[in-house]
Amino acid sequence: RPKSLAVCAAALLTVFSIRTFARGLDWQDNFVLCQHDVQLLPDSYDLHNNLGVELFRHGQIEKAKEEFQRSTELAPSWDVNWSNLGATYMRLGDSRKAEEYYLKSMQNGSYFMAYENYAGLLVAEGRFQEAMRFIETQGLPRFPASAWLNNLYSQLKKHEKEFRQ
Repeated sequence: RPKSLAVCAAALLTVFSIRTFARGLDWQDNFVLCQHDVQLLPDSYDLHNNLGVELFRHGQIEKAKEEFQRSTELAPSWDVNWSNLGATYMRLGDSRKAEEYYLKSMQNGSYFMAYENYAGLLVAEGRFQEAMRFIETQGLPRFPASAWLNNLYSQLKKHEKEFRQ
């Protein structure tokens, strides 16, 4: 018995070692790995999202948007993909769509980037009082340790009198 158990364990170890080696051949960087994996699992919402992130990082915003849209189709109640889709629209200059998707993300969950991006959108549009209210009532209560929200809020407070006029 101990000998057959050792043989089975060695066989399993060999199989897993071969699989690990083969998987290592798939990897060159995250971008290549995501492209490879999404072809193997085309209905994986998180792989489409991850590929979208890599495309976004490589400046391929339109292609990233397509991947995020596919992710939202596959997982419409997830929060991360909606926030990422909003970020693509913000980068493309469509703040109305970006706002819609950031709000959808926040409706679906508590992804910190949706809150940070939404606050940034409000400021970029000159909606300073609305940004302050949002950060006070929603952003910081959920994410009190967010350095970005804290810094933005302190900057808004510092200039509050200017934009109240």
